[in-house]
Amino acid sequence: MKKCVILSRVSTLNQDLTQQTDVVKEEAIRMGYKPQNLIIIEDKESAVELSEEERNGLNTLKYHIERDKSIDCVIVYEISRISRQPKIVYSIRDYLVSHKIQLIIMNPYCRVLKDDFTLSETANILFGIFASMAENEGYIRKMRFKRGREKKKAEKKYFGHGLLFGYDVDENQNYILHPKNSEIVKEIFERYVNENVSIKKLAKQLYEEGKLGDITLETYHWHVVNILKRTAYIGESYYPPIVSTDLFYQARNKADRNTKWNKETRKDGLIPALLRGVLHNEDNDATLSYVKCLNQYKSHHFYGECISIHKDIIEPLVWKWVVELHKKYNSGDKSKRLQILRNDRDRIYQKLNNINNKVSKTIDKIDKIEERWINGKISSEKRDNMREVVEKELSVLKEQQKSFENDLSVKQSQINKQRNTKLDYSNQTFSEQRSLVLETIKKITLKNVSNSHNKYRKLIKVYNNYDDSINIYVIDCGKFIRSRDPFKTIVEEVS
Repeated sequence: MKKCVILSRVSTLNQDLTQQTDVVKEEAIRMGYKPQNLIIIEDKESAVELSEEERNGLNTLKYHIERDKSIDCVIVYEISRISRQPKIVYSIRDYLVSHKIQLIIMNPYCRVLKDDFTLSETANILFGIFASMAENEGYIRKMRFKRGREKKKAEKKYFGHGLLFGYDVDENQNYILHPKNSEIVKEIFERYVNENVSIKKLAKQLYEEGKLGDITLETYHWHVVNILKRTAYIGESYYPPIVSTDLFYQARNKADRNTKWNKETRKDGLIPALLRGVLHNEDNDATLSYVKCLNQYKSHHFYGECISIHKDIIEPLVWKWVVELHKKYNSGDKSKRLQILRNDRDRIYQKLNNINNKVSKTIDKIDKIEERWINGKISSEKRDNMREVVEKELSVLKEQQKSFENDLSVKQSQINKQRNTKLDYSNQTFSEQRSLVLETIKKITLKNVSNSHNKYRKLIKVYNNYDDSINIYVIDCGKFIRSRDPFKTIVEEVS
């Protein structure tokens, strides 16, 4: 027995699915389908906002069609029940045509396929008109709804959005103060202004008191931040005021001062991490982060083997190396050193030119292979085999090309960094030290080289920005633990 699918959809909870489905069922039974052979798909979802893949009703329709070959008809009340988006409507139509399934639209009536399941020319024209009408109707409804929202917003009446914390709505859709939550808003402003608390501390106090319900501490913090910055609480919106303008701006000024202080202290180095972004785990190149509570630079375990080093060990040592490197490359007569760097740069440039020529010739080879195939001198199979070989050559050459380009950039940077300067290294601010570290050091890698006798030994490699040399040290952090002197940690400098 042949089966029929009834596709019903409404876009709001207030619309009635049952009445729509009953009308379509009557049509299906009139056409000769038995009630037990009707597959009813009902859904409440948007025809404008959702894509075809997101529509549950359309996905269910395809599911039944793919698994039940006895389905030969789909009936909808009107074309907008499929969608108000023309591209979805046409996609479903083409899907049904490819499966030789009739599509019937009841209002206005349209039978899309002929008896031989080919597309009817007349029905196709009507189908296009109906699809355009459905799209236009959806657009009109959206604009009408938008105008209604704007009208209510202008009248300072509730227009269906989420309410700001501290407010409620009366039976006439007017905004009113929530009796409990508005008092919590006032309390948050007053406590923040009049008590010696930060936003973080205030959020923790409210969390412990359970003022905002059973939510996480992070959510409490988010709520407090959001409340303290919303001008709606002083009536600069469609909401009535909860706090005075003076109280609100006292809170804002305090928050702005604290934010400015935090930025300036980090900038001036009162919360310093001299080697942030400089230290790396040699095994996997993961960057070590500064962990304030441990006073250590540390890489996380999910990047491989965990490695850490005390800030008071590594920072004085690195600063010593930075001063040595900076003096070496930025003082005295550097003409000989510059000449060596320029010679290196020129050799890399020659290598890059050579590779560029090889790349061009290899691309020409590919063009010639294509030309021979077009002229019928080689078969498609031979062309593919020849192209595969040449494209592998091209891939290797392009990797070399990229490598030489990077080397050239690094070498030019090393030349640019050569300058005659005299600095007072002993009288540098944190910002100046940090700037000099970044100018001098390319990166520093650390590796654990502990053994059964000593678990504190580390191999350190220092890469500088001036040349290709690498300074390698082995340090014993255990000596620092015993002496608290970072300069006694060095065991040896490796050549």
